[in-house]
Amino acid sequence: MAVELKELTKRSENYSQWYNDLVVKADLAEQSPVRGCMVIKPYGYAIWEKMQRQLDDMFKETGHVNAYFPLLIPKSYLSREAEHVEGFAKECAVVTHYRLKNAEDGSGVIVDPAAKLEEELIIRPTSETIIWSTYKNWINSYRDLPILCNQWANVMRWEMRTRLFLRTAEFLWQEGHTAHATREEAEAEAQKMLHVYGDFAEKYMAVPVIKGVKSANERFAGALDTYTIEGLMQDGKALQCGTSHFLGQNFAKAFNVQFVDKNNKLDYVWATSWGVSTRLMGALIMTHSDDNGLVLPPHLAPIQVVIVPIYKNDEMLKKIDAKVEGIVNKLKAMGISVKYDNADNKRPGFKFADYELKGVPVRLVMGGRDLENNTMEVMRRDTLEKENGQHAYFFTDVQELDICDEQAVHRFVKGNRIDVIVNCAAYTAVDKAEDNQELCDKLNHVAPGYLAAAAEACGAALIQVSTDYVFDGTGHTPYTEEASTCPNSVYGSTKLAGEQAVMKHCSRAMIIRTAWLYSIYGNNFVKTMLRLGRERETLGVVFDQIGTPTYANDLARVIFAAVNRGIVPGIYHFSNEGVCSWYDFTLAIHRLAGIKTCKVNPLHTDEFPAKAPRPHYSVLDKTKIKKTFGIDIPHWEESLAVCMKNLEE
Repeated sequence: MAVELKELTKRSENYSQWYNDLVVKADLAEQSPVRGCMVIKPYGYAIWEKMQRQLDDMFKETGHVNAYFPLLIPKSYLSREAEHVEGFAKECAVVTHYRLKNAEDGSGVIVDPAAKLEEELIIRPTSETIIWSTYKNWINSYRDLPILCNQWANVMRWEMRTRLFLRTAEFLWQEGHTAHATREEAEAEAQKMLHVYGDFAEKYMAVPVIKGVKSANERFAGALDTYTIEGLMQDGKALQCGTSHFLGQNFAKAFNVQFVDKNNKLDYVWATSWGVSTRLMGALIMTHSDDNGLVLPPHLAPIQVVIVPIYKNDEMLKKIDAKVEGIVNKLKAMGISVKYDNADNKRPGFKFADYELKGVPVRLVMGGRDLENNTMEVMRRDTLEKENGQHAYFFTDVQELDICDEQAVHRFVKGNRIDVIVNCAAYTAVDKAEDNQELCDKLNHVAPGYLAAAAEACGAALIQVSTDYVFDGTGHTPYTEEASTCPNSVYGSTKLAGEQAVMKHCSRAMIIRTAWLYSIYGNNFVKTMLRLGRERETLGVVFDQIGTPTYANDLARVIFAAVNRGIVPGIYHFSNEGVCSWYDFTLAIHRLAGIKTCKVNPLHTDEFPAKAPRPHYSVLDKTKIKKTFGIDIPHWEESLAVCMKNLEE
């Protein structure tokens, strides 16, 4: 489901878990049945292919050619270079037999004891030994040098503690192995390839790296020097992204690889090896990605541009299809990989969340209005901003627009070419509503229906702000969007009727229910408690009604997030985090304001009679809105402090 896509652990909470979540949820890789190994899924492999293709071109530009060497290495080969075998001995997987057979008891297959190898074979942890045993047959004279070979392969190192891409028992990599006539030439080769890696990391991965030399106890087993590029990840830790090794004559001596030089003297060959692996995928993820998912540099993104249509019917889709076809062809002609996702089995909101999670660099959206105006909405994944998504805002009150006038509403929406309506208007005097049902119904029910119908007629979306009063407040666990509504006041009943009218008349409607709303504007609980706290010596406040205060500024931010990231129709709940009573809320207001002259006493609800019943429990479950739009919600005390500071200013 779409709402599950954004269920990522926050980097600030657990960086390691965030990384693991992202690799899996972005469809990059998953654990395999073999412990420590991984399955690289198509989307993840497509990124690796782009890395591979670019690196391969860079290798070939420097004169290197590709070859392939065996996966299995005779055990005796590793014994020839003492330091090398010591460095890899604990990580080697060993093949001892060459045949299986059926067990006599029918329990399955067993290793055939008669098929024991005369010499065990090692699954390559790296290929220096098998390659230098081969180079011995290729090299006789200085005229045979240099040899500049690279291979793309898999290797096996029996790691005990593994993490997808960063450290796995089996991984993909490239390993260059070169042979030279002089020390100077080999050292220059090792340093040259380090700079190739650095250029690739910075120009194509957009990962800044530091180039340096490994210490003696950290360098490659069997090398005289190991050069490295190190990237700094978001958690403040360095990650080795690639290494290049000057091997001296160690492997040449181990395998007796000699050549006749220009002076007709016999000498040992000088060697290098160098490699990068699928660890680069981990570096890419940890350098750029955020709490919303992957962020991919355009050079390496499998899909550089995705286009999503928004349409009301098949006729509109056909028109958008025809328009987008030309755009797709132009982008492809420019060498840009583009996907037009007009599949009807997923809603636009799901697609937006999915492509954001997978780090597609640019998202284009075309709806009916865009088709008419020859425009498209453009969103950058790295900034999450819509570059041409500048909106003109119309702030209306009854003086500018009477939303109870159906014809006036339609004229305004159509005449101003409105894309999104946000309706915060309501009859909110809860007690007065009991005696003024007609006006309350007109504002809370009928008018939202007019707005919804006007929005639908113009292809616009509608965000309707509603209330916790659609419930009777007798619950004891946070109300979800699926909970049964049961208002017990005129205010609650009319707001629920407004929700139903909006959902009936507008296909792109969002309902956002909130509770205990306050701000720096107008009359509200915070401002009232401040005034009374300064005027009175004692104050009674209800303590047995439980809910969550909601700062209007936080609600506004959520509404902007929905507008900017794409309207996902449905009912949502929003308030700040945390729970308190009206009594606790008042104490916090007074504490932040420095009011010490007023004693606040807790009251029972029945000590504070009111014409309309108040919900005893108004706690809303915000899981759906957080997952759908990838938002963080501040605690009510944190937001209250912000509001109080703004009131002081």
